[in-house]
Amino acid sequence: MSCVVVGTFHRWTGAGIFAGLISLAAPARAECPNSCEIAVDETVIDPPDGGCAHVRVVEDTCDCGIFLEVGNVCASPLVARDFTFDSCDTTPPQDDCASLEPDMLGRFHDSRGSEGSDELLLTLDGERGTETILVRSHVAELGTGGCGCSVVGQRGDLPGLWQLFLTVVSASLLRRRLLTR
Repeated sequence: MSCVVVGTFHRWTGAGIFAGLISLAAPARAECPNSCEIAVDETVIDPPDGGCAHVRVVEDTCDCGIFLEVGNVCASPLVARDFTFDSCDTTPPQDDCASLEPDMLGRFHDSRGSEGSDELLLTLDGERGTETILVRSHVAELGTGGCGCSVVGQRGDLPGLWQLFLTVVSASLLRRRLLTR
């Protein structure tokens, strides 16, 4: 019976050492395809009050561009006239959609390929008429070498504690194995 126990410890020791080494490995990295320093200078929505589009603009320094998130706050569809949204919150999610139903969000990414100032003009038609979204942005530095963003989900919220736990377990199993020889 003791051979089985020693064999079990042997297997668990190897697994523990392997898990400890894996936990000490560097996190996965994803390079930014087109990094830059970008700033949104101004966002103008016309009409300023009473339109159907609720807009949020976020700079994207990793892929050099801007993200627009547009929400439809009206009771009827909001239709993109001169563009399509990259994705819409439908069930199931939809890519390349041109119309937002009430209370739906649409996302649009506009990439920038050169330094300097640029404008993006989007037109929407809704129950309250034509609405325009004008976003002025400025790229200061293009291709600053990639940010090497950490890939989400590759490590937990507390990777140091997991490393410590797995190392202690591995060391105790290894010590126990060496003492039983």
